[in-house]
Amino acid sequence: MVSVPSRSRTLRWIAVTLIAGFLLTLPLTAPTPPSQAASRHASALSAKHHKRCVRKKRTKKACARKTARGMSGKGSLKPASPRKLYWGARIDGEVYGRADAPWDKTTWDIFEGHTGKRVSIVAFGQPAPWKAPFTRVPFELTAARGAIPLLTMFSDDALLTDIAAGRYDASIRTWARAAREYGKPFWFAWNREMNGRWYSWGKQAAANPSAFVAAWRHLHDVVTAEGATNVTWTWCPNAIFPGSTPLASLYPGDAYVDWTGFDAYNFGLIPHKRDRWKIPYELYKPTYDAVLAVAPSKPMVICETASTEYGGSKADWITNLLRVRLPMSFPKVRAVSWFNWNIYENGGRYDWPIESSPSAQAALASGI
Repeated sequence: MVSVPSRSRTLRWIAVTLIAGFLLTLPLTAPTPPSQAASRHASALSAKHHKRCVRKKRTKKACARKTARGMSGKGSLKPASPRKLYWGARIDGEVYGRADAPWDKTTWDIFEGHTGKRVSIVAFGQPAPWKAPFTRVPFELTAARGAIPLLTMFSDDALLTDIAAGRYDASIRTWARAAREYGKPFWFAWNREMNGRWYSWGKQAAANPSAFVAAWRHLHDVVTAEGATNVTWTWCPNAIFPGSTPLASLYPGDAYVDWTGFDAYNFGLIPHKRDRWKIPYELYKPTYDAVLAVAPSKPMVICETASTEYGGSKADWITNLLRVRLPMSFPKVRAVSWFNWNIYENGGRYDWPIESSPSAQAALASGI
């Protein structure tokens, strides 16, 4: 308010029908396919798929093109089509006096009733593998309704150096095998907002950025070694600010990241965390450019975003984001998740939900 020697991944969604009809339509002008990550298995996979291509009597040139695209990592996520965007939310049940989505069907129904559209993303969290096993239920509930999970996971107070050294490998392997058995793609946003110092891993990263990179790469290697290629590795810093850790020092490398992105909130003049009103362009542009500089080929997801009502028109802010800025200024953004939770922090509640006013709710519904 968030990968180790190389690999190859085609970043494609194996069930295209899953997203049909559930995407936010925007006038994005050009496709932004991610580049293929390199792989220690690349040679074997290339030979395998070249032979398969030759057996089908394709021309040499056609086989070379097909083989170069790579065929590993089946099931991980690719960007939405050029004129579409994945969209969804962290749908917190507290807003409606209920449990959270995806567990509570009614919470999900209420939110979609207010937006007038079905979501293609549902965001939720799970503890680190050494604290709890992979819990399949929310993934299955999300997929059953035609949406894609966006999983947040934090290392909490674990030392990044311990993660990189393999202290938690046994638990990570167990988690990875369960994720592999689930089988469907999901965004995996590990240790988000690592460029700030409000979380333990952010403090560690500020003191030693290479420790964050090493931990990410090791975690990625262990998970990938277990065959969990449906895990879509999502590197998601906070919107940059004076004193934030430079993003270039925290980027694990293209071989270890599938999607990039960032979290960004317009705090405006909210009483318990006064800042100033920031229109979407001002809020997003510096971080968008910084992320693009370190990973120009990767698609982006806005893992969390929202605006307050204090200091300006939230409805206008939403309309400007969806109708103007995303299509015109931020074409690499291919997915957006709204933070629909009136979370209590810093001595007060934030008015992030779209239901903070009828005009804000209507703006999001009409913007989608």
